[in-house]
Amino acid sequence: MEVSHDVAYRGGVPVRQTSGAGGMMSARFGIEAVTDVWCQAGRYMATFASWNQDPQVSSYAEMVGTLCLAQVPEADRLLATDPFALLTGMLLDQQFPMERAFAGPHILAERLGDPMRLDPAVIMGMDEEVLKSAAAGPPAIHRYPSSMVARIQQVATVVCNEYDGDAANLWLSAKSGLSVRKNLKQLPGFGDQKATIFIALLGKQIGYRPTGWRAASAPYGGVKTYMSVADVVDAQSLAKVRAYKKQKKVASRA
Repeated sequence: MEVSHDVAYRGGVPVRQTSGAGGMMSARFGIEAVTDVWCQAGRYMATFASWNQDPQVSSYAEMVGTLCLAQVPEADRLLATDPFALLTGMLLDQQFPMERAFAGPHILAERLGDPMRLDPAVIMGMDEEVLKSAAAGPPAIHRYPSSMVARIQQVATVVCNEYDGDAANLWLSAKSGLSVRKNLKQLPGFGDQKATIFIALLGKQIGYRPTGWRAASAPYGGVKTYMSVADVVDAQSLAKVRAYKKQKKVASRA
């Protein structure tokens, strides 16, 4: 496995502060400013941790430092500790605000009774109507909660039946970026673009960089880009990615 220690794109989980110095910062500067401070602090800690990282990592937990995709501390912690939650967030990231899509797995996990894990085995075995009710909210996990949660259940079934119930095996079992792409595109709801962006996310923020990952994730795997969720590490980068998408949408209509 080709491993790089370039961690410029690692996110940081914003730590909730309600008292002390953090509380005073919240009161003076607003919650968004405080969130950014903690996101940046998380990235610096991830950088230092990466210097001592074993290049032959073999689990999701060993790879991930901290993330700031949902812009909500609890939701980002779940994404950083649960590979199926991250995969689900990527699935939901369509026709819906990006940060809300990646907050969706935590909302669903809470409603299913375990906010610390989105268990694919539990989801696979659930009654479809009960699952739809959990997805509907309010708030709903997506603009189209019923159809999207049906896809989540389909993906959970593939993960359980073909990857031993561990979503991380989708990429950990692959030997190259192209192999990861092949695995992802076999999932319901994962087309070429979604698979490409997810490979970029794995490489830039999760720390999984198999041979050829940049080519397999092009153009989203490029250095210093603001094109997708793979580049979101704080509120400022989220705004840049949103601006890029808006510009691209306008250009497509011209």
